[in-house]
Amino acid sequence: MNWMLISYSLYLLGSVFLTLWVGRHLHKNGFAFIIELLRDVELSKNVNNILLIGFYLVNIAYSLLVLKENFTIHTLHETIELLSYKLGLIITILSLMHFCNIGILYFIHKKYIHYEPHRH
Repeated sequence: MNWMLISYSLYLLGSVFLTLWVGRHLHKNGFAFIIELLRDVELSKNVNNILLIGFYLVNIAYSLLVLKENFTIHTLHETIELLSYKLGLIITILSLMHFCNIGILYFIHKKYIHYEPHRH
């Protein structure tokens, strides 16, 4: 049995599934937050869609970049350890991406949405 092939396959399936699942839920549930920040429904839809595509691209690309392992896996135990480490890393990256997106939107909201130029 080729444990490397099994671990690569399970890792790719798991990381793509997690990325799509998290992205879909953030897209659906974060829309109200974006509307509140940007105060424009059409702009909020576009920003939400752009964030979703960027989220997918960055996370799937990262998943593919960390796919390769420099050692050979010989047992089910080693396969489970590798999968838990790599999928845990993907979950951490997904979380960081989410908080970065929230921070960027908050910055845009504070800097540009509530900005009123001084009038003389």
